[in-house]
Amino acid sequence: IVDAKLDHLVDDAWSVVNDSYKTDLCLQYPPYLVAIAAVVVAAGLGDRAAQAAAWLRALNVHVDQVWQIVDELFDMYD
Repeated sequence: IVDAKLDHLVDDAWSVVNDSYKTDLCLQYPPYLVAIAAVVVAAGLGDRAAQAAAWLRALNVHVDQVWQIVDELFDMYD
């Protein structure tokens, strides 16, 4: 989060991670992917989506999986 300069979103990302336990995401994906998706969701809620997307592209992760998790998290909030 510090590398992405999104450290002001720590509390929001933590809340998203806690909310994710209402789903089965923790059984389907590794914890680090859920955490990355939580940062992306928190950034999206705080109008920092473009900044988070640039950070996400720089990471060595399966971006498609992260976006699947993000979609499921946003569906949970709907």
